Amino acid sequence: MQKGTVGGVLTIVSSVLGALGSIFFLAMPYLMSTLDDFSGTYDTEAIDFVGGLYAAIGIIGLLLGALGIVGGIFAVNRKTWGLALAGAIASSILFFPLGIVAVIFVSMAQPEFAKPAASAAINQPPGP
Repeated sequence: MQKGTVGGVLTIVSSVLGALGSIFFLAMPYLMSTLDDFSGTYDTEAIDFVGGLYAAIGIIGLLLGALGIVGGIFAVNRKTWGLALAGAIASSILFFPLGIVAVIFVSMAQPEFAKPAASAAINQPPGP
């Protein structure tokens, strides 16, 4: 198995796990509002503020998860090494253990990725 494929699969798995964890953060404002419904003794402004922070963390996590999944697909297909590496780095933010291994594999797989078409046309010898 090639390093690009391993790095891409690890990136996708790490990103999916991180995105699933981010869904918990998106649910926190709702859970915190139900806590306030049970007892009126809590400071509603503080609960709203902390709930907003959790929601922002959840949205950022989902966006990083999407970037990681796209980067993992690019790594498996061996296209656009920079995007594959960005996805692996995003996955390392979401789920650290698998993400770091994914970054290592994707960075070691750079020679496996296709060269851009513009540089291939420049390096071709002139025709007869």
